[in-house]
Amino acid sequence: MKRSIPLAIENNAGAGQVTSLFNHFRKIVAKQARLMGLLVFFSLVLGACSPANPQPKGGDQGNSQPTGSAPVALEWSREGGIAGFCDNLLISTDGQAVLSNCQKESPVEVGRTQLDADQLALLQDKLQKLKPFDFEQSDAATADAMTVKLKFNGNGSAEASDADKQALLDLASSLATGMKQ
Repeated sequence: MKRSIPLAIENNAGAGQVTSLFNHFRKIVAKQARLMGLLVFFSLVLGACSPANPQPKGGDQGNSQPTGSAPVALEWSREGGIAGFCDNLLISTDGQAVLSNCQKESPVEVGRTQLDADQLALLQDKLQKLKPFDFEQSDAATADAMTVKLKFNGNGSAEASDADKQALLDLASSLATGMKQ
């Protein structure tokens, strides 16, 4: 039994359109294959550039959490600079502070301390007055740039002023410096 070919192709009517459509489809598939190949290549290159065991940065401190059940009031991190800092500080609402170093595969606790009365009063005052905010400060250097991040979990309704942010940055920085000595 003979199979019939569609009438348009038997009579050659529209065969050029079918061939043209097929060639267009083939070009699209070839372009997609090249793009997919590039995507796979760049994924492999970027994957090879990343560390095998990424280090927690910023607020993720592994097990280096303040003791007790008090929530975290402030998270501070300092990375980079000519000294190669990688410090993370967590301060709970009850004044417990934990400093860890993130230069190793997993964070290493450097020290723990309790805020003194003045530091705790400052923290409590800011917690009551200020809304939560995130702040990041980086210097203009490229090769040895220093980045300081601050996440504050306030319970208040006021926006943090530059002076408020600086007071909390100073508190965190002085605690970190004191615990490293």
